[in-house]
Amino acid sequence: MKVIWSEFAETQLDEIYEYYKKKASPKVAKKLVREIINEPKKLIKAPQIGQEEELLKQREIEYRYLVFKKLQTDLFCG
Repeated sequence: MKVIWSEFAETQLDEIYEYYKKKASPKVAKKLVREIINEPKKLIKAPQIGQEEELLKQREIEYRYLVFKKLQTDLFCG
């Protein structure tokens, strides 16, 4: 099992960083992005904690997502 970040998720990370850098501080932005990046490691140990992506259920690879502090991060597991 591995976690792969979608291009969309990577773009969202950049946008989250820029938003919190401006609204709070670079330190806060880095901390939040670091926490988001570390969160999917839980999927490796317990894949079922991620919610299934309904629109991608028919695919061979199982797609799941996590919601972190009310921020949805799209990834897929395989």
